Amino acid sequence: MKETTNLAERMAAWEKKAAGETTNWTVLDPKDWSNFATKFEKLEDGSLLGGGDLQPGGVMRVSVETTLTNITGFRLEALKNPNLMYEGPDCSGREFSGEGVRGGGY
Repeated sequence: MKETTNLAERMAAWEKKAAGETTNWTVLDPKDWSNFATKFEKLEDGSLLGGGDLQPGGVMRVSVETTLTNITGFRLEALKNPNLMYEGPDCSGREFSGEGVRGGGY
């Protein structure tokens, strides 16, 4: 099969360009949050600590207000806490994989 694209060259150029870019993350302050069975407490550092009944496949909604524009992505961090089983956030004792974490604007 004849190669009709210069994929390797384009990929190398993209990688070079992307390596030079930096991202300035801004921590957002949660204003409202909800989940059916889990109760959340906002801590001094702005993080949310969940507790209560665990519901597999549950949906968590977090609302924030921002003046930022042209947002192209966000990062959600699941932190460990000594007060949670296995120090959280995955109660199976495994590391949190982030599988099933999705975001969207509503």
